[in-house]
Parts: sequence; C-alpha cells; structure tokens
Amino acid sequence: MRPELAVVLALLFIALSVGAAHRLDTLRRAGPRPTWSGLLVWIVFRLFARVVHRTRYDGAESLPAADRPLLIVSNHTGAADPILIQAGCPFEVRWMMMREMNRGAVDWFTRYGRIILVERDGRDLASTREALRHLRGGGVIGIFPEGGIERPPETLRRFHSGVGFLVARTGASVVPVWISGTPKVDAAMASLYTRGRARVEFGPVMRFDGVTDAAEITRQIRDRIASMSGWPTSEVNADDSLETPRTGSGETSPARPTMSAHDRRH
Repeated sequence: MRPELAVVLALLFIALSVGAAHRLDTLRRAGPRPTWSGLLVWIVFRLFARVVHRTRYDGAESLPAADRPLLIVSNHTGAADPILIQAGCPFEVRWMMMREMNRGAVDWFTRYGRIILVERDGRDLASTREALRHLRGGGVIGIFPEGGIERPPETLRRFHSGVGFLVARTGASVVPVWISGTPKVDAAMASLYTRGRARVEFGPVMRFDGVTDAAEITRQIRDRIASMSGWPTSEVNADDSLETPRTGSGETSPARPTMSAHDRRH
C-alpha cells in the first residue's frame, strides 16, 4: 500500500472514530441515565421493544421534561410493560414493584433500576416514604395501579388509590399510558420472550393543582386510561376474585392506599 493512501485511510478511521464517539457521548448524555452503562441498557431496551414486540409509540413527542415531580401511570398487561415504557421515555422512570416478584435474575434489574419494592398488603410505609421523597426531588415514578396483570386480558381493573395519594401529597403531574398488543400469555414473565405487536400510547399530561382527594384523583386517571383504551372495566383488582366486567369507564371505588407494579405468576 502506498504511504499516502495509508495516511489517508488512517486519518479517515480517526475521523470516523471521533465522530462515532461524539455521537455515542451525545446519546449517553441525552439518555434516561447519563452513564455508559445507562446508554447500553437503554439501547438494549429499545432493541427489545422494536425487535421482540415491534412496538409502536404514540404521543411520546409530547412527553414533558422531567424537571418536576411526574408519575407515569399505566395499565398492566405483562412483565414487559415497564421496559416498553422506559424505551419510549427520554428520562429515567423509577418503578414500583411487588416485593414477591424480586427473585432470580429479576434481582439485578431491581437493584440497577433502583426499583421501589412494595408489600402486597400495602402496609410498608418505607416504600411510600421513598416514593414521596423521589417525587419531591423532581424524580419520575412509574406505577401500575391495577395491582396486577389484567385478567381477563383487555379489561381495565379497579385502581388502588395509592396513585392518587402520591399525587395529592406531592402535586406531581401524571402521564396516563395505555399499553396494548402485548402477547396474551398465562405466565406474567412469558411476555418477556414471546413476540408481540405492542402499542404504547402516552396521553396528555394531567395536573391536579389544588385537588387533595386521593380517590377522586385516582378515578380521573382511571377514566382517562379507560377512555384511551375503549376497553371494558371491572371493579376488582389483583386482590379480589374476578367478576364479569362491565362496559364504560365507570368510577373507581375507594381502595386501600397500596402501590403496585407487577402481578404474581398465573
């Protein structure tokens, strides 16, 4: 190879390397967690959402900046839900999850994501205090207030009023999210490796300035997600036996203030 050509190729390689490094650094700083490990995890989440679940996102362009307390509130179709939502968010979402789900390989994800573990009986004040502290510090909390995975599928369960409690105590804004098209599988974790054609819709931001009634806040959030989905609703949650769903958004009965994210395996 001629020396001149070798020099040109070397300079081209250096220029491409510097450009790629700059691009990756820009993505790192703009990602949900501005670290190299955070960038890698976010890329994996994005690939998972696009390749495994062929996810379509609607409304993501109108997501607010994470510069004030924010709650991401969604229906719950399977274990893949928090990954699909995080893949569509430019900020880090700190999730609330049932402690009973924290086993095996899930433990690493729990520690890395700083997930707030919640007891099913809703009596652990430490998790509530941690969620309030994070929100008051301008953080983002993700919550699935149905208390478990929707059974039967495509039926919106009653919401626990813990979500309204968090809003009332912190003044947090709420982004309602509707997830659909994930695989209808019996085991919650099966949605992680079963292909789907998911859709994640981020609704307009909801604000409750001056509203202090947790049950009323919870009702309005549930009504909004019911309207987005058009699904029938059921006045039961994961701690009740299933009943025949009824059509329409309806009102949410007051429930004990527990906050939950994942269901037991079915």
